[in-house]
Amino acid sequence: MGQGPSQQNWWLTLPGILTATAAVITALTGAIVGLYQVGVFTGGGRPAPQAHSTTAPQAQPTVPQGSNASAPSPMPVSNAAPAQYSVMFPAGTEATAGPGAYRVLAARLDRYSSDKLSLRLTVRVTGLQYPGLAFTSNDFRLFVDGVPRAPDEAPIVVVGQQSAKDGDVVFVIPAAAQHLVLQVGEVGHETSTIPIDLKAAPP
Repeated sequence: MGQGPSQQNWWLTLPGILTATAAVITALTGAIVGLYQVGVFTGGGRPAPQAHSTTAPQAQPTVPQGSNASAPSPMPVSNAAPAQYSVMFPAGTEATAGPGAYRVLAARLDRYSSDKLSLRLTVRVTGLQYPGLAFTSNDFRLFVDGVPRAPDEAPIVVVGQQSAKDGDVVFVIPAAAQHLVLQVGEVGHETSTIPIDLKAAPP
């Protein structure tokens, strides 16, 4: 079947003209936009849009103006200086046990390690009976919170009758020790005790 005259002349009617004009305008607009984006009208290529990060920047430490110091770095927290102690003898510094007399002439407490102290006692031992006595580590025990400890250092000498000798007796004890009692006299024989108090010195 052939097409009628009305169908052949549709593009010449008003709707056809409007439709054709709209199609041409749309094509021209698309072409102009494309040419603008590639830089035909601006004289150069237009950079492609960059993606932006949404992560907030980290805050940086501030340094006072005029200071030459760099930003501070984390430093480890240091322990406080160890407390200084005084050594007290509430019941006196002398005791007699068997054939000898024992007198503490001086006492010194030092930091031995992070959790230990060194107690140095300068002791005078006097022989009271013939033929005298030995001055060794076996004549001393330090009860630390009820637990006996032998000296870490002590003399090895003989004290004659009616004579005396001085020497240092050293004990290493826990820094947390609360109650100290010095026992003098040969272990297994007659002994006596000398209580010791450790007190933190005032600042």
